[in-house]
Amino acid sequence: MTKALIDRSEYPSFPEKVYMNQASIGMLSSTTVAAMTSFIDSTGRFGSLLMSDDEEIEYLGNLRIVGGRLFNCNLTNVAILAGASELLGQLPSLMSPKSGEEILMVDTDFPALTRPWLQFAKTSGSCVQFVKDLPARDLTDTLCERIGPSTSVVAVSHVQYGTGTIIDVPRLTSRAGDVGALVIIDATQSAGAINVDTKLWGADIVVASGYKWLGGHGGVALGYVSDTMLRETPVLPGWMSTEHPFDFDATSVEYAVDARRFLQSTMSYVSVASLSASLNQLLSFSPDVRENHSKTLSRELFNGLNGSGWVAHHPGGSSAASTHIISLSNPKFSAREIYEQLLARGVICSTRNNRLRISVAAFNDSSDISRVIAALCNGQRVGAGG
Repeated sequence: MTKALIDRSEYPSFPEKVYMNQASIGMLSSTTVAAMTSFIDSTGRFGSLLMSDDEEIEYLGNLRIVGGRLFNCNLTNVAILAGASELLGQLPSLMSPKSGEEILMVDTDFPALTRPWLQFAKTSGSCVQFVKDLPARDLTDTLCERIGPSTSVVAVSHVQYGTGTIIDVPRLTSRAGDVGALVIIDATQSAGAINVDTKLWGADIVVASGYKWLGGHGGVALGYVSDTMLRETPVLPGWMSTEHPFDFDATSVEYAVDARRFLQSTMSYVSVASLSASLNQLLSFSPDVRENHSKTLSRELFNGLNGSGWVAHHPGGSSAASTHIISLSNPKFSAREIYEQLLARGVICSTRNNRLRISVAAFNDSSDISRVIAALCNGQRVGAGG
């Protein structure tokens, strides 16, 4: 039996429910909730009585440290954001492709990544080009083959939220480098579950929301900004973007020299407390341990569903398949109907693009997989009999 990495007593929904939906809204561990409650009781309720101006600035320091560990980068490259879109929305103007240049994206990627570029293309003369995430193709191959002399930017999620397709980022950045294209990676559906190594990747920008696999609460995200991109001037300066925010010089705009220049303003410090705590919990396990955990459980799921009629977007073991998001379909059934049947049996997952999406997290174990298999196979018999 494959055990959970994080003690399941940290999550009150177990054992009654089976939570396989971290790809949507992640559950908070008791450790994370305790950190949030502690902040509220010890600081939040008392305002500046217990948090001076200097302490407010320093409060973000621990999150920056664990963010550097998560991304395997220098602290100078770590940006703390109120949400991934806070940085993603600036990138079209920041990177500013010229007229006739192309931005390469995936047509089923998350809209937070695509929409800023679509809007930018309306007036810039640049052009957004989409590729498809096809079951019979490795998406990295598709992207690399599509990159050409006119490609200026490649923006893609490390793991596709709807299909679980994973990108070979070092191979993508190498190919983009051949034509001088910049690379943006949204790691929201991978950071925390599998390794996100910015030194190995060589991407220009990496962002990750804090409320999914990272185990934090909504209202905070992390970004990696390469040394090259740190030379660029932020498009949306915030009052905390400077080296000394509490100097309050309203007549100038001098940015911090590092990724703090992308820090906008006061954010949800309760969420900062949650993400710091959850990351410390997750990072107590090496990336290999976390990845092997999901790999083992996904293999158990595929083995249990063998011959059942349920087919993954990419088969288990494929180089294009992530191990923590499994997108399933069965031509005999509606994904929505099966989702409702699973929900009635206490199995919490989701549907995306008319497919059933199962996500594996550090708190899942073999008993969860067994219940998913039993519910899916039972659902199949119910559907067949109806």
